[in-house]
Amino acid sequence: MFLQRGKTLKPIYRYSGNGYKEFLKEFEDEVSHSKEKIEAFKKEQKKQKRELAEFKEKFAEKSKKAKPQNAAEKGRVNRGEKKALQQITQKKQDLLNDKDKPEAVELNESIRLLVPNECKVSNGKVMLQFETPLFKIKDRVLSKNIKLYIQGPEKVVIIGDNGKGKSTLLNEILTYLKNLNDSSVNVGYLPQNYQETLENSTLSPVDILKKHSDDITTIKTLLGHMNFKRDDMDKSISLLSGGQKCKTLITSLLLQKPNFLFLDEPTNNLYPLSNRAFRQFLIDFPGAALIISHDRMVINEVATKVYKLTNNGLELIK
Repeated sequence: MFLQRGKTLKPIYRYSGNGYKEFLKEFEDEVSHSKEKIEAFKKEQKKQKRELAEFKEKFAEKSKKAKPQNAAEKGRVNRGEKKALQQITQKKQDLLNDKDKPEAVELNESIRLLVPNECKVSNGKVMLQFETPLFKIKDRVLSKNIKLYIQGPEKVVIIGDNGKGKSTLLNEILTYLKNLNDSSVNVGYLPQNYQETLENSTLSPVDILKKHSDDITTIKTLLGHMNFKRDDMDKSISLLSGGQKCKTLITSLLLQKPNFLFLDEPTNNLYPLSNRAFRQFLIDFPGAALIISHDRMVINEVATKVYKLTNNGLELIK
């Protein structure tokens, strides 16, 4: 079952097959059929409007030519004409009523992400060389002898059981890079708990993105690519969905033009079709990426290396 958001969209699309690829194929076919039905409905509406206009014009000409013998007959003719006109008009308007319009099935959560040229790194560029003998939170040791080396546009995914400290490790590596103060490494970070940060924010998506660009046209174009409606661009972000919050912050990353992405469970709040577009963006991204994820498709399609965080360090499993 796939849920769609939007007043003109069919709220629930039911799928009875097996597998994600089969779902996409069937869903895209349904999108095509939906467009054909809506186009046919619009064509019929135009036909009915044309016929109604022609009928009114002919009726007016007929009324002008009519010559009642007396006032009583004239009143009777006028009442009859008016009633006939109302009946025909009502019949045509019923056919034009949008309540009978077929519900749309759309790829309404599909997004487009344009990669800035500044994000590119060379194959030989060392992006990260991190080591720590003890990885701990306060006095609790989570792991030992952690080593992580990333060179060029690698996409490294770290997996592991919940509570192992993956997000904490990502932040520790991020702090390490910031302290190096290497101007050739521009980090873009998407945290896992961004919803908590934005929950009470009165800023709109446009306000948030203005921190990285003064070009409102570019900002709104990028949000449009993220499938934002115009009204939503200027709403308080606390009123928007988790997916819209996520897409706002992804757009923020694009404006920062990073060459090293730090992403903590980035696909948690994306719909399947947006998820697919975001995975393709990561595959095409010409910089490096360090990603915490449980998403099997991110792991299988995006990762050039996969490490598992264990008690004894990072174990390379792919």
